[in-house]
Amino acid sequence: MASSAAGYGSSDQEPLMQGYLLKRSSGKIQDWKRRFFVLDTRGNLTYVKSTPSHPGRKLGGLGTLARSLSRRPKDQDAVSEGNGVDVKETVSLLTSTIKPDLGEDASPHVRHAFRIVSPERTFFLRAESAAEQTQWIEAITTAIANLLNSSVNEQVMADHEERTRKYGSKHSRSISSASGMSAPEGPAPIVVLSQIPGNDKCAECSMPEPDWASLNLGVMMCLQCSGVHRQLGVQVSKVRSATLDVRAWDRSTLEFFKRWGNTEANAHWEAELQAHERAERKPKPHSSLEIRKAFILEKYVARVFCKRSAPPTESQLLTAINHKNLVGVMEILLAGCRVKMDYIMLTAACDAGDAGFAIVEALIHHGFDLNAVEGPYTEDTTLHYAMRHERAEFAKVLIRRGADPLRRNGRGKTPFDVAVDVHGAIRDDELLVLLSCPEVD
Repeated sequence: MASSAAGYGSSDQEPLMQGYLLKRSSGKIQDWKRRFFVLDTRGNLTYVKSTPSHPGRKLGGLGTLARSLSRRPKDQDAVSEGNGVDVKETVSLLTSTIKPDLGEDASPHVRHAFRIVSPERTFFLRAESAAEQTQWIEAITTAIANLLNSSVNEQVMADHEERTRKYGSKHSRSISSASGMSAPEGPAPIVVLSQIPGNDKCAECSMPEPDWASLNLGVMMCLQCSGVHRQLGVQVSKVRSATLDVRAWDRSTLEFFKRWGNTEANAHWEAELQAHERAERKPKPHSSLEIRKAFILEKYVARVFCKRSAPPTESQLLTAINHKNLVGVMEILLAGCRVKMDYIMLTAACDAGDAGFAIVEALIHHGFDLNAVEGPYTEDTTLHYAMRHERAEFAKVLIRRGADPLRRNGRGKTPFDVAVDVHGAIRDDELLVLLSCPEVD
């Protein structure tokens, strides 16, 4: 019922998400009525009071509903779209907060509900399933965060400031509160990422200045294409914002993107695109959601445009790691190399210097077991190896990615014990905490 268009920040004509929700009326009889909602590119959540006879045609595609709202006089509460469809703006999201429950008004019989709290009023909504509830909450949360962290149309911002002055500041929000944590030291991730070859435009449609990324595919994309990537599932593409998801952009992730990025990624995923009969299907910045989705599915799921070759061997992968060649590592992994020696590959990455951070990121995204052991007698993990060879930064990456700091080897030693036995002490305070109390990170 709900479709994630995820095109925020693109054309003002395009809805981001649309579908049916139940809305609790504000009258004395607080019943639930089914309404058709649209989340648009200006950060407005709107609903149709009268159910459209052809919602897909009326509200999808070129965004007829979104256009009507952008033309609406400020003092007009409703707009007649024609054919008996009345559109009413319900809430502007910049000064709003979304809550995944009904608060004190909760009922044990009400499921899949959430509320949107604005300076003017609170809206109580229900999805038709848990999955749809998650989709709507995620889309609205992203829209709010993007309004706070990107350049918003000046007229829209002026309208929001006027509302804030009128209703007071108790609902005001800050950029830092939206992101959940302060920005890290050094250049912002988006600055670093935008300087990587090919990352100045979306890997899928070439829209300039993309600010979303797939962590495992190593590509930057616009928000519209990121919505399609999300629909592929995390087993195909792990989507994060380059401006909002601060915690996602640690050293190993950035090193991975620096050595891969859109140019290298598309050299693999679109190797045979120009020779393919469907080459003209590659999306453009203003392509529809349907065109984007069809192309991205062919590219990453069906792998229609990749070169066909025999699966590489483990020895080829190990050679690429030893040569600190991330591009070679990625090509081998993406070509379907079957690996049984996880420990050997991970420890080789541990010895690969800065490139090792990027390589271990690639290995993790392709399912390598960080807790794989060396053999049946030593039973050392990669973390034991890193501590024995004083690879503190590498060890921190391993722990944050899921390596067990309390795992004992064949001699009953934890990685902490190994470090103390070999070097006498652990001099990195952050690593000491991670090894002793891993749950605090």
